[in-house]
Amino acid sequence: MIKLYGIPNCNKIRNTIGLLDRMKVTYEFVNVKKTPIGPDKLRKAVASLGIDNLFNTKGTTYRRLNLDYHKMSPEEKFEILLKEQSMIRRPLIETRDRFHVGYDERAIQSFIG
Repeated sequence: MIKLYGIPNCNKIRNTIGLLDRMKVTYEFVNVKKTPIGPDKLRKAVASLGIDNLFNTKGTTYRRLNLDYHKMSPEEKFEILLKEQSMIRRPLIETRDRFHVGYDERAIQSFIG
């Protein structure tokens, strides 16, 4: 089963949903504001993709928190992502214990197979 993690009002999530629908792929959308990703699953995503690839420094939440990303340790970054999941770069896709992040149609198609 494919899981798509994100927030419903995100354009990248809407685009990804459209892509998955066109691909006729069955997936489960997980709204991270209502059902946050647990620490174990988030650690697996970080181990797979790297904290820097998951951490969105361009969004409103990042600006609102006024963080200095470059001065934060990897563990501090992880704790922020765990608490403020709207800062996870989107889309985050999981399938068969593998993860993909970012909207790139070809890369998503290749990842899903």
